[in-house]
Amino acid sequence: MEYSDNVYPDVDYLQRLDPVCIDGNSFISTELSLLTNPGDVTVASGTSSLIYIENSSSSTDWLSEFNQGDFVTIYKNINENIKILPENLTFVQEGEFLFEITGNCNNFENIDFLFKVGIVENPNMPIFDSATYPSVNFTPKKHFINYPLHVNKPIRIIDSTVTRSGDTLTFSLLGGKRPIKDNAPDIKLFAGVTTDDADFSYCGFWRTTVGTGNVIQDAYDSTNDRLNVELTLHSDYGYDWSTTNIISIRVSDETGTFVKTYYNLNP
Repeated sequence: MEYSDNVYPDVDYLQRLDPVCIDGNSFISTELSLLTNPGDVTVASGTSSLIYIENSSSSTDWLSEFNQGDFVTIYKNINENIKILPENLTFVQEGEFLFEITGNCNNFENIDFLFKVGIVENPNMPIFDSATYPSVNFTPKKHFINYPLHVNKPIRIIDSTVTRSGDTLTFSLLGGKRPIKDNAPDIKLFAGVTTDDADFSYCGFWRTTVGTGNVIQDAYDSTNDRLNVELTLHSDYGYDWSTTNIISIRVSDETGTFVKTYYNLNP
């Protein structure tokens, strides 16, 4: 079993000598050739619409599964400290394994990757191929799976976005559990200055949601990859917010808790 480090698809990021892989389907990938013929697949040259890649391996069949006109996906490989350690790999039965992906992302955060796991059957005990009995051939089979890998960043409020207009309080959140558009962090308010969790024991506002039914879903800003939160502060919800212009906000999710007091938030 081998793996390629975190990869994400975006041709705009590709430059000459960047390590890449090209996938066709779960059984067609330039990475699969590297399982038995180690080498480096990199960008040789190209333009915005045409890319040339090269392989340092002596193998001549690394593109044999691809045909002209095939739809493919090209990924840029990223070197990070994320891997499958030998002690985290368990054999279950023939063709079935359990494994754990561990490590730290040292150079990137708040981004989504794919973690590629490529598998080749034991070359000394290969499985049947598609030939018809009795003319059965034995050839090792290869395939891969791309696992989504979300690298989170601790959640926080973007201070410059905190505004109040009448009964409406708005602010944007950066970081948090990914994918961010599906995240629904806990939000609490306190009228005045505090960092004590006990002070955030009441609600007192209405949270605008773009979700359906009772599902809380804040508006997602795909351009800036952040959530835009809108709260209605009205006495109908248990507190007369018109008496204060100082509001402490607490936001939290699996990535952490952020608490800060904001001043001069006049209705």
